[in-house]
Amino acid sequence: MNERTLLLGLVEELILATKEAKQIEFSESNTVIAPNYMAKAAERGLKIREQQPKSNKCCEPVGLARANQLANKSPLSLSTLKRMKSFLSRHGGQLEESSDLNSKQAQAIMLWGAMPNKASINKTIGWLNREITKMENS
Repeated sequence: MNERTLLLGLVEELILATKEAKQIEFSESNTVIAPNYMAKAAERGLKIREQQPKSNKCCEPVGLARANQLANKSPLSLSTLKRMKSFLSRHGGQLEESSDLNSKQAQAIMLWGAMPNKASINKTIGWLNREITKMENS
């Protein structure tokens, strides 16, 4: 992947995150706040990421935006919940149980609201499923 392609991808992710943030402002009545355990996982992920050398920092801008949204207990829209579920379902299944918390994979899982272990990922996906169902049926 060349630098131009990478840069265009990052710009697209930033635009998506910005649009999503604006959508949240307009639809706060149909949003939820993540539970404390998800906020704490995101906070921990942000702290670990901050301490890493540039070569070991994970995530695209949208992942960082999500982590800050969770850590700040900001409202989450239905589309955000669906993206979170998709991310954790995809990447959580690839997690190695002995994953070092400093690994890029562990950082990413934490930034999206779960601790890097199967039990936490399953708990978080369960919460996302319940909230998605509630929002879709309301």
